[in-house]
Amino acid sequence: MDKDELGKYFCMAPFTHIAVDSQQNFRPCCMFYPTIYDKRYDSVRKVFDSVENETLRQKMLNGEKIKGCEKCYRDEKLNKNSYRNDFNNRYFKEEYIKNPKIKELELALGNKCNLKCVTCNSYYSSAWEKEDKLLSRIMRRRIVENDRVNENLEDFLNYDFSDLRQIKILGGEPFLYKEYFDFFEKIQVDKINVFLVTNNTIFPNNDWLMKFKQFNNVKINISIDGVHELGEFVRYGLNFKRFTKNFEKWIKFSNENNNVDIIPHLVIHNLNILNVVSTYEWLSKYFDKKTFLSFDILDDPQYLNIGFLPDNVKSFVLQKISNFNYFNTIKEYLNMTKFDVNSMKEFLKYANFLSTRNDLPEESLIIYNLIKQSIKNVEFE
Repeated sequence: MDKDELGKYFCMAPFTHIAVDSQQNFRPCCMFYPTIYDKRYDSVRKVFDSVENETLRQKMLNGEKIKGCEKCYRDEKLNKNSYRNDFNNRYFKEEYIKNPKIKELELALGNKCNLKCVTCNSYYSSAWEKEDKLLSRIMRRRIVENDRVNENLEDFLNYDFSDLRQIKILGGEPFLYKEYFDFFEKIQVDKINVFLVTNNTIFPNNDWLMKFKQFNNVKINISIDGVHELGEFVRYGLNFKRFTKNFEKWIKFSNENNNVDIIPHLVIHNLNILNVVSTYEWLSKYFDKKTFLSFDILDDPQYLNIGFLPDNVKSFVLQKISNFNYFNTIKEYLNMTKFDVNSMKEFLKYANFLSTRNDLPEESLIIYNLIKQSIKNVEFE
């Protein structure tokens, strides 16, 4: 069996992976949207062995294009390495196809978080709950009233994890959950790679640091969606001076431990697009290579998606970020999507709401004013 024969849509994720989000809902992987699981499952084992998974695996083997996998298809068009490619490179073996086992687990124990990032909501951050209720009066929002860990965690994670080789730890903010240590007791940490996503507001205690030293490999993915004033605005609740101190502690910890790598991750959207060059320059002080930055372009919510910007704003953006290391990818993405006036009207509503917290930083305000003028021009025509 050859993966090229199976076609350009085949992916090993359904055979080797499952993703559990902050509300204990499942997806075949974090890039898959929406989920294929029509009912609520109460354990990892049941969902991995479900009829829905069996159906998805068969579609993969048939070479079908899968609804829900669009993010990977788009990344491949942009010449970005996709999750699909990663899974196939790591796990393509006939034995895994014939006998699916969880080799990788993405796990969020809850939505407890201390930040209200502009790209987020109460589904993933408990800090958003009160403001989501206010914001829902003027635009659609997904409201969740829950920041507790699953009370039946032992049953929920009832699975033979002896084949597990990688775990991705998410939140909320993972360092607010001591319950991860209960899960660590179920796995062979010395054989497992860890990928942990943190907002870097908390530098973990010694228990976490000692555990990281025991894992085979650890990648600390640090979210950074802007620097200085803009960084504090788009990740509301962040103190950038403290962020810097914690970041430097991580760099030191990585330098002292060969199994630990630091990966800064940037999510690009309408409110931070003019700050990406400054963010890259700030980060470059800590790394001696050009490809240290991981990044995504936000798809949803659409009102923050740079692809729906007016054409004149897109041209302005490209002029301003021409020195960005990933300029060509941004340019290709902007060319793939057309201006959507309704999405931009929603953006103005959202930005107005955010300005009740703090004034928009200069770079965000420039985009706001350009969008506002563009909409006026469209309506005038």
